[in-house]
Amino acid sequence: MQITELILPKEIKISNIVTTGNLKQKIIINKLNDFPWGLYDQATYNGNCGYVKTPEMKGRVIIFPSGKMISVGSVTIKDSIDKLNQAKFYLKQEKFIDEIELNPSVKNIIATISLNKILDLDKLAKNLPQSIYEPEKFAGLRYSIKLGLTLLIFSSGKIVVTGGKSILDVHQAYLFIKKIIS
Repeated sequence: MQITELILPKEIKISNIVTTGNLKQKIIINKLNDFPWGLYDQATYNGNCGYVKTPEMKGRVIIFPSGKMISVGSVTIKDSIDKLNQAKFYLKQEKFIDEIELNPSVKNIIATISLNKILDLDKLAKNLPQSIYEPEKFAGLRYSIKLGLTLLIFSSGKIVVTGGKSILDVHQAYLFIKKIIS
């Protein structure tokens, strides 16, 4: 079984997967409005990007004049990569770009974990070295499992996992927190 096919426990819900790709060619993004799948708004982000968004897409693909793309809003890695390829297809079909092979890269997987139990964050902070718990500044405890992979733990038993690069990262974060709180 491949990592992208890993079946996660029901307590875990993927919220967003951010994947990037690079067309390695310049894009005239202000022409995106000429197509039903494109959007360019000079006022948004000072005109530094445009979007590819179709009715069937959950999320969108952000396009920069440099040819860099970011897929946001997917809940599976496959869908995130498919959106980048769909955007590339539309751009090629309308002669914005020449054919190029995309090498998509997952940059961030954001997930939530519901433990269905109240957590004592003061106690947890003492048991997790290098955790940060400053309730006067932020309601959750922050804990970095490894470089980039961070847990935001709330007393309600809700946890946000951010910085994962794979579904396996998210699953390992879940196993880690389950072990710590049991």
